[in-house]
Amino acid sequence: MTIQFEIKDAIINDQLCTALEGGSNYWYYLGDIDRKHFIKGETLVDNLTRSFLTDKKYKLPVYDIESAEEFEDMDKLGDVTYRDMEWALSEMALEYPKNFANIVREQYDADDADVWFQLATMGSVEFC
Repeated sequence: MTIQFEIKDAIINDQLCTALEGGSNYWYYLGDIDRKHFIKGETLVDNLTRSFLTDKKYKLPVYDIESAEEFEDMDKLGDVTYRDMEWALSEMALEYPKNFANIVREQYDADDADVWFQLATMGSVEFC
């Protein structure tokens, strides 16, 4: 069975916002963010979304906040790209269908966004 799902810009922005501001904030740290597409005065999430949509090769470095007290010693979990975010949605459809359905129906919560962001960052769900 094949399911077609259009990834709209708003879905990326909303999932990123929900993950960064709620669902995933207990395990991640963003470091060394490339700000070349940023606009002063806009939110971090809006600037990140613009960066992902402007440059499909844009990478967001994500670190394990629990791995060390100083940034220099944190373990890097991965670099998130637009392709990773797309893949995470398709993986959710297969492995986490309830979470995926919540996103499709626009009835998602912080847990759904956390699953998505973990998949996009690490390729699997590592934190509960």
